[in-house]
Amino acid sequence: MDWINLTISDVNLEYSLTGNFLTNKKSIGLVPNTGLAKWTIPDDNNISDNVLMRVSDPNDYEARDDSDNTFRITASYSAGKPY
Repeated sequence: MDWINLTISDVNLEYSLTGNFLTNKKSIGLVPNTGLAKWTIPDDNNISDNVLMRVSDPNDYEARDDSDNTFRITASYSAGKPY
């Protein structure tokens, strides 16, 4: 995910699997404000078509921005060799 880097040193990243930060918000954590972050989707079998991301100032929660549209997280499976 990427964003425009402004004047603060760190940002807080969050996501919602329901498209609603009021009832479903999960924290990715505090990351350096470089304008780019990689994150690993938790392996909790949550598949969703309504994911939103949020970037916020950890010292001023009103200074935040959410992704413009929802997106999808799908499960990934890999097959091994047959025994």
